[in-house]
Amino acid sequence: MILIIGGGALGITFATKLHRAGTAVKLVVRSKELINKIKSGKFLFFDTASHKIDVPLLRPDEAREETADMILVAVKAYD
Repeated sequence: MILIIGGGALGITFATKLHRAGTAVKLVVRSKELINKIKSGKFLFFDTASHKIDVPLLRPDEAREETADMILVAVKAYD
């Protein structure tokens, strides 16, 4: 399983592409508010058409309990 930290443009892109390729992936998002926006469809992934983001989402405190084969960090330097 790949754990991607950061729910911005790069994190969402990597998570969505890997998930659609059949890779087990979870996306760590900073706040519950952002998780709700992603789940409600306010953030869409655009490929050849727009799609809701269908990757499992976690808050940072939930991610501490996860075991991952790889961690991809997609945050800005100050985060």
